[in-house]
Amino acid sequence: LLGCASARPDEPVAPAAAATGTCVPPGRWVDPGAARTLTTKDILPRLAAARVVLLGEAHDNRAHHDWQLQTLATLVGARSAIVVAFEMLPRRVQPGLDAWVAGELDERAFLEAVDWGRSWSLPADLYLPLFRFARANRLPAVALNVDRDLVARVGDAGWA
Repeated sequence: LLGCASARPDEPVAPAAAATGTCVPPGRWVDPGAARTLTTKDILPRLAAARVVLLGEAHDNRAHHDWQLQTLATLVGARSAIVVAFEMLPRRVQPGLDAWVAGELDERAFLEAVDWGRSWSLPADLYLPLFRFARANRLPAVALNVDRDLVARVGDAGWA
């Protein structure tokens, strides 16, 4: 499912429509395989039944993070087992994420425990609503990324 494509719900959507930069209006989803847009009501049963749902965003767009939170809350209401994965956090900070979800850290201590300033370059306030939601609902949370140092080394030296 894509986040950017046709702006009209009845207009066919080509799989490459996201490249145009036109974003889907709020409350709509794009299914590039079916070349059409869907409403949240249309897509919710598919999302709730899926093993994995990826919710992408423009990292610095607060509205995208609000949409992620709304979608996560909807999914929590639609199914019993949810794990929230955070791609911006490297695996090495998993203990801090676990302590946060368990209610053992305040926000300042959490951001220190996950090495926010080094792990991710964007303001934490864009992401804290998602972290707060995971904590309030005691949802298991997983840090998915590798360290930024590794990313930089691969960028400089290549995969080999």
